[in-house]
Amino acid sequence: MASKTILTIILAVLLATGCSNHTDEDRDHYKESEVSDSDLVAATIIANQIAEEKKKEDEKEKNGESEGIKPLNQNILLKNIVIDSVKLDPWFDSRETFYEAKIDSSVTNTYITVVGQTENSLLEMDGASIQSGKTYRLSLSGEIQMVKIVVTDKSDNSYFNTYRIQITRGNTNTNTNTNTNTNTNTNTNTNTNTDRDTDNE
Repeated sequence: MASKTILTIILAVLLATGCSNHTDEDRDHYKESEVSDSDLVAATIIANQIAEEKKKEDEKEKNGESEGIKPLNQNILLKNIVIDSVKLDPWFDSRETFYEAKIDSSVTNTYITVVGQTENSLLEMDGASIQSGKTYRLSLSGEIQMVKIVVTDKSDNSYFNTYRIQITRGNTNTNTNTNTNTNTNTNTNTNTNTDRDTDNE
């Protein structure tokens, strides 16, 4: 009896993982192995349960949910942030909410494009509503400027997320020009006037 139970569980695992397709030929083989139809039914039921649990786990992983952690709301995430001629540090990641960027001090305007993760992502930049995927002009002033982007769930505005980009204006090219002009003018003027009055006797 115990061996039949173990075999039933093994069959269930094989069925759940797709390693075995139940056919009439398999049924005859199982009968020869002293596995009854009721055992096959039990194995199928167990296999379905295993497959269902696996499906749920895969769905949790897809949605960024793990045991004891609240499911991640995709509507309050960004898909991308692009600033013209500027590299974000670190590289963009939807779950990373703070970035730094450097731009030359001579630049007073640039362009930024923000893309929401879903159609239900409402976007604001520095308090003004913006559209996902649309490019906007960004005015720059001062040495350091903070850009704040808020993503709100359209279906429930109590859910929101805030991204911040600290832009530093300065010399992004390190050019060291060393001009050393050494002019050493040494003028030594030695005027020796020796007047000797020699009385020749």
